[in-house]
Amino acid sequence: MADISNVNQTSHLSTLEKVIGIAMMLLSGLAAFQSSLVKDSVTIQGAILEGVQAEIAKNADDRESRKLNHEITIKIFEEVKDIYKSPNQSPDQLLNRLLAVSALVEAIPQSEVRTSLAAAVKAAVDNVTATVDKPTEQIKLKSEAVKSKIDLTVFRADQNDISSSPKIHQSLASDAETSTAESPKWSNYDFDFFWCENASNPEATKRAAEFAAALKQLDPQASGRWRIRKLPFEINKGPGYRVEGYKIHVTSDDEQKLANVLKRILKQQAIPSADVNFDIKRIQYSTPWYISIFFCPSALSQGK
Repeated sequence: MADISNVNQTSHLSTLEKVIGIAMMLLSGLAAFQSSLVKDSVTIQGAILEGVQAEIAKNADDRESRKLNHEITIKIFEEVKDIYKSPNQSPDQLLNRLLAVSALVEAIPQSEVRTSLAAAVKAAVDNVTATVDKPTEQIKLKSEAVKSKIDLTVFRADQNDISSSPKIHQSLASDAETSTAESPKWSNYDFDFFWCENASNPEATKRAAEFAAALKQLDPQASGRWRIRKLPFEINKGPGYRVEGYKIHVTSDDEQKLANVLKRILKQQAIPSADVNFDIKRIQYSTPWYISIFFCPSALSQGK
């Protein structure tokens, strides 16, 4: 009997030890789980803090960038203003300074400010040549070179604006589908109306501006960027352009649908004294939500 009792006692101890072992394992697992939760929470909180810090740093960088852009703009403006006030320098020296300034204009981030300062540079060029009683051929050529340089600089900067500014667009397909010539929906598409330098129509820039104003008024909800731009002769004669006549360039099916509406409207408002017909061309260079319209009659048939 004693042997049986010892066996039972040993059996009970073994069972108890197992129960205690299992309990310890469960407690250990629970502790590890809780520790994991704490670690995950710390990791998440750390990630949030890092995100906040990154946003703060970005805002600081943006402020520094805006400050730098402002300083560059002011510096260029002051340089142009100083050139106006420099009667003791030769025309050649003044034109050299203006040529240097024309290269800096591309660094100005705001398109409107960039365009205004470019116009100021060109006006300064005219002012320099006007102060010379009999400008030499060299002065005339350099003056034209400076103005051509500023045109090319502004054009490249404007093109960079298009490719480096991604847009958020809502209901693109429905806008294109429901747009009609009687009720167009331009949504937040960007439109550039180009007039070609050296075009046979001397009022190409005026016509482009008139068409742009008339088209935009047809949709009071239009929220994109509408610009009148010069297409320099040097750019147009190069690869990728060679635009002549009246053209609309698109890069997608939705833009094509909207261009069809645009073409019908432009045909209705065409220049009365000219046979105007806008051709739509699909180009490979991707520019989402951007349509360009060209007013370039006989743009390439004339020498510069």
